[in-house]
Amino acid sequence: MTNFVCTTSRRGSYGRLLACLLLLIACGAGPAAAQGRPDILWMAGGHAGGIGSVAFSPDGQLAASGGADSTAKIWRVSDGALVRTLVHHYGSIYPPLDSYAVTVAFTPDGQMLATGGGDRQVRLWRISDGKLVRIMHDLYNDSIASLSFSPDGQTLASGGGYYGGTVYLSRVSDGARLASLTRMPTGVTSVAFSPDGQKLLVAGGEFVGQPGVEIWSVSDRVLLRTLGGPNEYVHSAVFSPDGQTVATGGGYDDGMVKLWRVTDGSLLGTLGHMDQGVSSVAFSPDGKTLAVAGSDCPRGPIQFWRVSDQTLVGTATGDTKQVGDVCFSGDGQTLLSGDWEGGLCIWNVPEGALSRRLTGHIGEVRGIALSPDGQVLASGGYGSENNLRLWRVSDGALLRAFTANRYGVRCIACSPDGQTLVSGGYASDSNLKIWRVSDGTLLRTLVASEENVLSLAFSPDGQLLANGNLSRTIEIWRVADGVHERTVTTPYATGWAVAFSPDGRMLAAAGLGDKSIRVWRVEDGALVRTLTGHTDYLTCVSFSADGMILASGGGRHDDTIKLWRVSDWSLQRTLTAHRLGVISVSFSPDGQLLVSSGTDGTLKLWRVADGALLETYDQETGTAVNAAAFSSDGRFIAYGRDDATVVVARTPRLPLRDAKFGADGATVLVEDLVVSAVFDGFFYAQDLMRTGGIRVVSPIAVDLGASLRLAGKLATTADGERCVEATQVQVAGSGTVRPLVISGRSVGGESSGWTAGGSAGQQGVTGSFGLNNIGLLVSTAGKVTALDPSSDPSWFTLWDSSGFTILDDSQPKFVPPADPDSHPGVRVWAPGLALPAVGSFVTVTGISSCYRAGEELYPLVRVRGQQDIALAQNQQ
Repeated sequence: MTNFVCTTSRRGSYGRLLACLLLLIACGAGPAAAQGRPDILWMAGGHAGGIGSVAFSPDGQLAASGGADSTAKIWRVSDGALVRTLVHHYGSIYPPLDSYAVTVAFTPDGQMLATGGGDRQVRLWRISDGKLVRIMHDLYNDSIASLSFSPDGQTLASGGGYYGGTVYLSRVSDGARLASLTRMPTGVTSVAFSPDGQKLLVAGGEFVGQPGVEIWSVSDRVLLRTLGGPNEYVHSAVFSPDGQTVATGGGYDDGMVKLWRVTDGSLLGTLGHMDQGVSSVAFSPDGKTLAVAGSDCPRGPIQFWRVSDQTLVGTATGDTKQVGDVCFSGDGQTLLSGDWEGGLCIWNVPEGALSRRLTGHIGEVRGIALSPDGQVLASGGYGSENNLRLWRVSDGALLRAFTANRYGVRCIACSPDGQTLVSGGYASDSNLKIWRVSDGTLLRTLVASEENVLSLAFSPDGQLLANGNLSRTIEIWRVADGVHERTVTTPYATGWAVAFSPDGRMLAAAGLGDKSIRVWRVEDGALVRTLTGHTDYLTCVSFSADGMILASGGGRHDDTIKLWRVSDWSLQRTLTAHRLGVISVSFSPDGQLLVSSGTDGTLKLWRVADGALLETYDQETGTAVNAAAFSSDGRFIAYGRDDATVVVARTPRLPLRDAKFGADGATVLVEDLVVSAVFDGFFYAQDLMRTGGIRVVSPIAVDLGASLRLAGKLATTADGERCVEATQVQVAGSGTVRPLVISGRSVGGESSGWTAGGSAGQQGVTGSFGLNNIGLLVSTAGKVTALDPSSDPSWFTLWDSSGFTILDDSQPKFVPPADPDSHPGVRVWAPGLALPAVGSFVTVTGISSCYRAGEELYPLVRVRGQQDIALAQNQQ
């Protein structure tokens, strides 16, 4: 075995070693996988299930909602934007929906949010960054149904749900348990501190001989009095702002709203009722109005009552469902409501006019599709209303919402021309429906052979449409007239995923059954190949844009992504991906990146060339990401989540050095570059951190130091240097160009992402050491050892006495870098310039490059002008 060790000559060894270290620091060791939140452009939120708890922040700028999808969401009131999602996993198995719905409460200073759920835990989150501050999990023996902070914010009261019936008081600063109040065994539905913090109001369920409401003294934990008669079920109870009155809302058998005097517990009056019970009551900040919410009744699910004379003064009109909770803003001008179909609304008070609906989808978002021009995002999900939505990618504006399939949309696909969408549904309405994007007109319905369409794909020319389902068939349709073109029969169910190859000649499908991928020839339906290797059913397949790679994702007990080379169908790489299985995979347009999602609630970004995991996102991914895809220009990743949320995030840009990993012909898009050298017909650009540079072939004139955004195709010059054949060069200001100081031994560097005979990555230069730096502006110094022997000399060699030592079974050997003619040093390319004399000492600044001699590459520094060659001072 041969080991290569970087070394230097004794003369100037410290400087050479320092230069080598600087190169390693500047170039880095490659991107590290990062956990966290994507760079989100916008989110369109929702709850995949009922909303049972809502709250305004003390300053009224934020709103919080807790849903039955095990999430709490924070919204910006001014524009209705979803700011943050907090995942509160639940473990409840009890049937009542609100036994596992998340309940929410802001701290009085508005800095934190408490959540409780069916997992018997209370979580405390910091609003500013969504960080989980504390889990108080050892205090409870049931789901958490209600939370309330004391006015000073030091104590949190939490009420056990359907089977505990205990109220706990905990210290907020460290989560320590302060006390417990034993309540009725059928559970606590509501807890609330009095405005002065001296009393605690507790409401609960039915229990023989026990009233539905209790008032406790906080200081000594003494029961002061009860409100109501025996066997009453009170779902909601609150203090008035002055602490003198309590309002209660009865349960399913009563449905009455009652006002009570705190001092003696006497009944002050009875307001109207809800047919199937009151879910929430809330006083306005001035105490003059009481909002009452519940199930549908002739007066409406949200009512406004004047407290002084107990008169109904208004009802909410418009988008009203069975409401789970309501609360007033701090100024009393608006009311926030959450309903049991996942709707979150803001209402004007007291007229009850709908001001804004914050939520969009009301069920899991199962499918997404981006238009080819990158302008429109379509999302489809569960729910019987408005289950297909069109969004403007640039800002998330809702362009159109309509009901596509009666019971929800399982999958969608956009035609290559962007003019039509197709949706596939569930159950008896699982037909394929083709829609015109411009106005939402239904153009055609295709009757699928089986219920539950699971996957859809357009052919690249848009003439064919394929769908998969739970049966053993894949159906292919002619889009123009809806004719059923062909049915491909398989021995096992394979319809979970279908994908056309970019040339339209092949169709790949995967799913349940024998854990394999099948590939058919579209022209005649002949089976081309069966790919095996996964250990469980498959959930997704995707071709790269150049058709060279097919990606597949394994199911619950597989957890892997496999990359197959299409030319011979060999397995190229296996990526260990997500716990409990992969849900979706999708390539970036340039084929350099792969995005995947899994049932572990993460989104992952991979580099295709070497399978490196670049990013792992575990924030703003909900409980699971069901579908993810890149925009056509690769700048954005759009994805749909289990918690009824659609997200568009900015794609993290690969550093230029990583973009060079791509194969010839691959599309690259790189930003924040600065022009480091300009030559006839091409120029060089590098990133600001000097981690990578590249030759750019372009007819567009640029200036030295110009900042730019670059798009184009990767290629390799005859001399083995990677370059970009630019299709777009956008200049955006100017920047600073600084050379990287390196030793001659490091010019060029080792191979990066290159294998013999390959067309991807950058081949290293013979005898060089360290990370590849071809394309970077560098500075090196040394003694001139040779001149170009031609009559019009264009180059000279420069050696700084650096080299390397080979350690093997023989004696150590020092080898200096040399050109093909054995002249020690790095060749400096300087046509038309005055060259220094042999034996002189010079410093050279120029582009690290290379030239080919046979199969080997040799180091070259390409100077930009005479000013880049500087003689040592004692020679001038």
